Amino acid sequence: MDKAPNYEQIDPKTLFKKDFEGNLLPEGKESNLVSPWKELIEKVKNVYINTYGEEVVSIYVSGSVARGVPNKLSDLDTFAVLRNSVTEEENSNFSKKVYRELKNDGNTLPKLDSRLLPLSSIIGEEANFRDQFIIKLLSVPIYGEDLARKLPNYKPNKETASKLIQNLSNSIQKAKNIIENTNDPKKIKEFCRWIMKKFIKHCFYPVMAKEGVYTNSLETALILFSKNFPEKASVMEQVYNLCTEPTADKNEIIQIIDDVSPWLIYQVEELKKSD
Repeated sequence: MDKAPNYEQIDPKTLFKKDFEGNLLPEGKESNLVSPWKELIEKVKNVYINTYGEEVVSIYVSGSVARGVPNKLSDLDTFAVLRNSVTEEENSNFSKKVYRELKNDGNTLPKLDSRLLPLSSIIGEEANFRDQFIIKLLSVPIYGEDLARKLPNYKPNKETASKLIQNLSNSIQKAKNIIENTNDPKKIKEFCRWIMKKFIKHCFYPVMAKEGVYTNSLETALILFSKNFPEKASVMEQVYNLCTEPTADKNEIIQIIDDVSPWLIYQVEELKKSD
């Protein structure tokens, strides 16, 4: 397994910069979209446009590629904002279509995360905070209107951290159900990585509230977590290792999930209560 990060050093480039008022500054930039990602992004963009045409308001690249720090584990995260909503089934089918069409070109592909979001999840009373946060700070517009201009600024504080928290209990149950009920090693590893990544992201939110910083780096999140919660550092190192090098050993995965879940769920629920 990969060695856990060095706790004595944080790469300052992994911490988001702030303006003079303490607002987080966007990390996604068009200049970060370089080869070989740039060519792949163009092909994905064309699938969105050819499929949904005038329904498309905007298309974005997000994640490590948008921030200019991709590595061997990076996914290509893209999403389109549509004028109207689509069903979960259509979202899933579209994601498969993107992979299928790019695979037909003979590309060696990273994991592709292609999503469809309704405009109402970005702008208006029903807007989703997490989607807004991703557009404002973690994404690069590659087509259409840049909706980030219509969104507020965000500070790395308790309020922001509490609003970024997802339904962790549901994610845990979903991962356990799939892992326990499949014998496909590839799928087991996929959901092992998925839930371990969620654990690291969520273990950082209480730290974000305390430290007043934001990072999207798993390594930096783990370093800061271990500084603030040294009693849980060992088990979170195991989580990190399973994220970077997932296993197909069901018993090992379930044991870590059961070790981490109660404590982490309690921490994020307390954070939401104290907001």
